[in-house]
Amino acid sequence: MSRVGLEVIQQIAREVGEILRNVYQSGSYDVVLKSDQSPLTRADQLAHQHIVMQLTKYYPDIPILSEENADAWSYSERQQWRNFWLVDPLDGTREFIDKNDQFTVNIALIEKNQPILGVIYVPMSDVLYYAEKNQGAYKEVKSRVETLRKSEKPSDKLRVAVSRSHAKTTISKPMLQWIKDGRDIEYVPVGSSLKFGLVAEGTVEMYVRLGPTMEWDTAAGHILVEEAGFFIQTKAGALTYNKPSLLNAPFIVCSQTTEDYTLLFGGGSE
Repeated sequence: MSRVGLEVIQQIAREVGEILRNVYQSGSYDVVLKSDQSPLTRADQLAHQHIVMQLTKYYPDIPILSEENADAWSYSERQQWRNFWLVDPLDGTREFIDKNDQFTVNIALIEKNQPILGVIYVPMSDVLYYAEKNQGAYKEVKSRVETLRKSEKPSDKLRVAVSRSHAKTTISKPMLQWIKDGRDIEYVPVGSSLKFGLVAEGTVEMYVRLGPTMEWDTAAGHILVEEAGFFIQTKAGALTYNKPSLLNAPFIVCSQTTEDYTLLFGGGSE
């Protein structure tokens, strides 16, 4: 996709962010529970509608898979797609409801089961993260653009991002030994795909996620951290997209890789 195309996606993300800010500041969320007991708000629905409308306007031939329309597509239909948009209009609905500002808009383009473009927008801080395959990763704040690249010099303390809603998830002893690398470790609870942004910009060095996530939770962040020089891996190897089940396996985002994925994800936890 051309740079002009990326700018269109950035603009759509900002427009959705404005919708979310307006609902967030109104305090009127109209919360209901979905079948999986996760919350759904008026903001989720409005954001989904705007993303679908705008992506369809600019790219009518590319299907759209959103958290809010996933049930409308069967795998037999999805597996015919050459490429598709994978979006989470409001990532971090619990953060939104709890009013802690850590919610995001995620838009990714998937091709051959991998993200080739990703945009993450943080509405309450007006921070935009974006990346395109082989074009690098970037952060934009108040029109100032910063190139994101992992540091080759480890800090004295290893800071690890973990899910705010699953912050007490236990980590296996082999994984703990591998990620500590002899350093003290500090766990940093963070909501939504903002964790990927914090890894890419160097605020934290690693993101460990052993709890459940869906493909739309990770796609935009996946291409961001990869383009910044990090690895994202599961017990089975690479994290892939458009699977029969849209549920992700547990994964780790870090600056190093290993072929012994079983060492990190297998066995019991302590």
